[in-house]
Parts: sequence; C-alpha cells; structure tokens
Amino acid sequence: MVSMIWYSIFDRCRRGSTVEQQFCKLWVGGSTPLVGSCSCGGNGIHHGLRNHGPRGLEGSIPSSCIGGNMIFLTGDTHSEVERLSSKNFPDGKILNRSDYVIVLGDFALVWDKVQSEREKYWISWLDNKPWTTLFLDGNHENFERLDQLPTKEMFGGEVGVLANNIYHLKRGDIYLLEGKKFFTFGGGQSIDKHLRIENISWWARELPNYAEYHKGLESLEKVSWNIDYVLTHDAPRSIYKAMAEKYFFHKTGEYDLPKFLEEVKNKAQYRHWYFAHFHYNDTFEQKFTCLYENVVMLDPGI
Repeated sequence: MVSMIWYSIFDRCRRGSTVEQQFCKLWVGGSTPLVGSCSCGGNGIHHGLRNHGPRGLEGSIPSSCIGGNMIFLTGDTHSEVERLSSKNFPDGKILNRSDYVIVLGDFALVWDKVQSEREKYWISWLDNKPWTTLFLDGNHENFERLDQLPTKEMFGGEVGVLANNIYHLKRGDIYLLEGKKFFTFGGGQSIDKHLRIENISWWARELPNYAEYHKGLESLEKVSWNIDYVLTHDAPRSIYKAMAEKYFFHKTGEYDLPKFLEEVKNKAQYRHWYFAHFHYNDTFEQKFTCLYENVVMLDPGI
C-alpha cells in the first residue's frame, strides 16, 4: 500500500516522464526504470515495491508498504465488473489472493430472481481474478438471495460466501484486514423506488433494520468506538447535505441511515471513511471519500 504522493510519482513514471523514470531507477537501484519488465521477470511499480523495495531512499515510504498486501476500493459496479479487467485495472495483474478489492455497495451480481447465466459468467470471471473480492450491499441488490448466502467466519466477523474468492461484508461488523479494523455498514435508499417493482427490482431490505443498527452500535462499543476505516454505501447526513449542495440534489439524507452514520461520524475515531452510492468521485472534509468508477488503493498514511 503506497502513499498517494508516491503513487502519483510512479504513475507518471509509467507514462514515460524522463525525469521521473530516472527517479524510479534510483528507487529500484537498477539500470532500468520501473516501467516494463524487471530483470527478474516482474512488471510494474508494485512489483518493484513488493519484491525489491527502496534502495537509497530508506524511510521515504513506510515499511508496511514494502512486501505488504494491498487493498483497493471502488464504488457501485451494478454488475458491470469490467472495470476490474486487466485493461482497465492493470494493477490487478500483480495482485494475489492475499490482496483485496472492495466494492462499496450496489455490487448487483446477486440480482435476478434466480441466478442467470450472465450472473454465473461474471461471478466466475471475477472469482478467477488473482485477488480476493469483498463487497458491501447497497440499495440495488436482491436481498432475498443475498440473505440466503452461506456464511462463514472470516476476518474476525461473519461474511456471506458468493464464490470461493468473493465475500459479502455484513452490516455492522468490524473486520480485520492487514492488521486494520474496518467497520462496514451497507444499505441505502433508492430514490426511484416508485418506478420499481417490489421484490423484483426493489427490496425493502435496502435499508437496515433495528437489529442491524443495534449490531453496529454493539460492535463499535466493543472496540471503544476506535477503528481504522469506515466503509459504507450511503453517507453520513452532514456529508449527504454537502454533496446535495455541491451537486444540486433534491434529497438531503432525511432518513434513518444517514442519521445513524452521522452518529458514527461524530462519535467514532477513524483514519478515513469511504462510501459510494452517489455516482461521483470526490472527497469531503479531507477524510470522507466518495467513489464511483475510480479504483483506488487504500492509503495507510491517512
């Protein structure tokens, strides 16, 4: 996991800036810049970081970034997971099963009344990627099927098992990934539910129930409200309102879920909060990042 400052430098290096290629030569300590193939057969910036480490620049990047496993996050996929193809997500080629890609809700590969051939194809396609995929539920999921997934204990909490390497992160759990605590809370409200058909294209379970809110509060109490990251689909009410003002929404989060998340925002201690739902890529108050199509690497320094 590389800090965003260094990631930006290396990204420019990959695009061919002569100055930054020279910088990358220093980074890997060799005669070849960190683009193209390495002499050991590896390729790309993360290969250099993971397998060779910094030479001559010790201390520039936290040691946890060197040789550690990586976590990437993205927003609503709505079953269109092609953004995670090798063409669109080249960093995925060097990930392994101990690395994670997390979809922040509206995953929607559990959608049809019964599993369709299309769903089977894309679940298999994603399951065969080299990383482990985790997803929160959003408001566009078939909750009748999602709630029936087999479960198992993983990462210190309960997950739903969609495939061998694809897991549903539940509302109100705290998971341990790479030694960091992640509080997860899916769900959201469909503004177009009046145009949808109940239990066909809209499910009342899109919004949490009392038991899930209570579970979330209990989980946070157990760790004295001290976590590292918050992952949600929806946003706290104050962030919802800030987005409404910026992007001219008519809705401002006047329902229970944003109000609950606002309580978490104000009471919990955390490094950063990632959410989706709004179909924008933006950051508010420095530590609230909304994701849509972007696939970003979790920065351990924030």
